[in-house]
Amino acid sequence: MIEIQKVTKHFAQKTVLHSLSARFEPGSVSMIIGSSGSGKSVLMKILVGLFAPDEGKVFYGTSDFFNLDLEEKTELRKQIGMLFQNSALFDSLSVEQNVLFPLQMFSKQTVRQQTERVNHCLERVGLAGTNNLHTSQLSGGMRKRVGIARAIALEPKYLFCDEPNSGLDPLNSIKIDELIREITLESGITTIVNSHDMNSVMEIGDHIFFLYRGKMLWTGSKNNIMETDCLELNDFVFATAFLKQVRRESKGHAQ
Repeated sequence: MIEIQKVTKHFAQKTVLHSLSARFEPGSVSMIIGSSGSGKSVLMKILVGLFAPDEGKVFYGTSDFFNLDLEEKTELRKQIGMLFQNSALFDSLSVEQNVLFPLQMFSKQTVRQQTERVNHCLERVGLAGTNNLHTSQLSGGMRKRVGIARAIALEPKYLFCDEPNSGLDPLNSIKIDELIREITLESGITTIVNSHDMNSVMEIGDHIFFLYRGKMLWTGSKNNIMETDCLELNDFVFATAFLKQVRRESKGHAQ
C-alpha cells in the first residue's frame, strides 16, 4: 500500500501540486489521469523519490519515505519497478543484458539464478528466446515488454508505469494493458499508471485519480466515471475520446 497525505510541490513561485491525498491499494491498478500540465509526472516523481514534496508525506506501508535514511531508502527502492514512457532501454545492450541490469545492481543471486530469473521474466512477457536480440531489432510493443520484464526482475511490491501505451498501436496497447493487469493480480503488486488513454482507464483501472491544475479533483472507479458531475473530468474524458476518433479517421483518409 502507498499513501500520500497533503502532498504539495512548488517550483519557483508556482504551486504544481496542491495538498494531494490518495491511497493506492495492493493487487489493483490505480490510474492517474489528467491533461498535460496537470501534475501527473511531478506526482509520479515524488512517489518514486525523485522529487521531495515541499509539504506532506508519502507512506510505503507504515514507512514515511522521506524520513528514511539513505540505506533504508535504498532497500525500499529495490521493491520498486518502473516502466518508463519510452521504455528507456540500453540500446548498446541485448535484451537479456537489459533485463539483467537491475539484478546485477541490486541482487545477491548467483549468476545462474540471475539468468534463470531473466528467462522467467522474458517468458512471462511473451518474449522467450529473445535474449540475444539487439534492442534495435525490436518493435515498439516488444520494447515495452522488455521494459516490463526489467521492471519486474527484482519481484517488486510496487510497479510504476509512465504512459505505458505511448506510441503503440491499439492492438499492442491492449496487450500491454493485459500484461500489466495480469502481473498486478498474480503478485499482489501496488501498480500506479500515468495515462492519457481512456481505453486503458476503462479496461484496467480499478481506482482512478483525476488531476486538474495540480488538484485532486475526482476519485472513483471506471464504473462511475461516465456518470460524474465533475465538468472538468467530463471535458477530459470526452475530449480525449473525440480526439482519438479524429486521429483514427485522419489515418483512414490518408491511407
